[in-house]
Amino acid sequence: AVSYAVTKNSTADPLLTGFNLIGNPYPSAIDWKASSGWTRSNLLDSGGGYDMWIWNPATSNYGVYNSLAATGTNGISNFIAPMQGFFVRADSNASVQMTNDIRVHTNASNWFKPHADKNYDTPENIKIKIASQSKLGSDEVLLKFGAASNQAGAAKLYSTIKTAPSTYLTSGERELTVRYLTNTTNNPIIPLAFKPGSDGAYAMTIDFDAANYDFVVLEDTKTKVTHDLKDNATYAFKATVTDAFDRFLLHFEAVPIT
Repeated sequence: AVSYAVTKNSTADPLLTGFNLIGNPYPSAIDWKASSGWTRSNLLDSGGGYDMWIWNPATSNYGVYNSLAATGTNGISNFIAPMQGFFVRADSNASVQMTNDIRVHTNASNWFKPHADKNYDTPENIKIKIASQSKLGSDEVLLKFGAASNQAGAAKLYSTIKTAPSTYLTSGERELTVRYLTNTTNNPIIPLAFKPGSDGAYAMTIDFDAANYDFVVLEDTKTKVTHDLKDNATYAFKATVTDAFDRFLLHFEAVPIT
């Protein structure tokens, strides 16, 4: 049995309050979704589960996985490799405890391996990725429809690499990687924020079950273009570091295509 003390620490950046770096102490992989072996009720509730963040150097960004989720962002799965460090977010000062019950005999070398199925995993999920065409990294966000009420999900944990792109969702003043939403009727327009780390060309791709949605249209408020993502799941664009962050809108209602 292993115990890590974690604190709801105050930070200069309030968006980082409660983040603690811990790690997998075992010579085997561990399962963030294990049904027993974890004591982590002092972590911040996120959609009924608990988030953990892992740095993925292939994307130059952090990915996040929730203990109740079917998929994560930026290639992060529920399996945490031996000696892998990961962030959790505390809601109070206590400890995260783990026992042998969370250990698994496979995936010990499964670093950042995405799920073998479609990335969205369930029909209600929508995953959006923005990648630098100059190979400066990529970033993803996840919309999860079907929640009982609109809720903030995992907080956006920004890359330490200044040239890496960042995309995030907003809920009030919160900047998020994951949002839990009821349905598209109550949420016909979703803002999608983007911060290019460098001037250049980018490509946005959406991974979702198109049959589950009548309309999915991207509005680029900079170019005044509306793009039907059901017809073409990729949107190429150019961006500069001086662009407004609130550049994009996702429409789940009928809008003219330009």
